[in-house]
Amino acid sequence: MPVGSDADVIELSRREPEQFAVLFRRHAPQIQRYVLRRLGPDAADDVVAETFLLAFRQRDRYDLARLDARPWLYGIATNLIGRHRRAEIRQYPARPADASRPRWPGCPPRTATRCCWWPGATCLMRRWRPRSAFRSAPCGPG
Repeated sequence: MPVGSDADVIELSRREPEQFAVLFRRHAPQIQRYVLRRLGPDAADDVVAETFLLAFRQRDRYDLARLDARPWLYGIATNLIGRHRRAEIRQYPARPADASRPRWPGCPPRTATRCCWWPGATCLMRRWRPRSAFRSAPCGPG
C-alpha cells in the first residue's frame, strides 16, 4: 500500500486501478462531511460516491505536479452539489408569479400595498405577516 502523496497514488492507479481505493480511504470522510453540510444526509452518500467515481474516470487528466488531491476532489464535489441542487429545483412545480402576493379582503390583487392606508414602509413590513392579522385592517381610507 503506497504511503506517498496523492499524486503518487493517482499515478500508480493509472497502471493498477485498485490503488485508487487508497485515495478514497484518505479523503472520503472529509468529502462526506463537506457534502453532508450542504445537502443533508439523504443525498450525501450518492454525491460522495459519484465524486470518487468521476475522479476515478478522470484520473488520467490529473496534474501530477499537485501533490494533494483534496482541492481537486472538493471541486468535483462542489460541481456535483450544484448539479444536484439544479436537478432538485427542476422538480418543483412551477407556480404563478402572483401566488406569493398577499391578498387582502376588498383589495385588487396587484394594488394590495397601494390601496392600504398605512404608510408605505409599514405596509410593506406588515404584508408578510399572517393574513389573519389583516382581517380587521381597512383597505382604504377610512
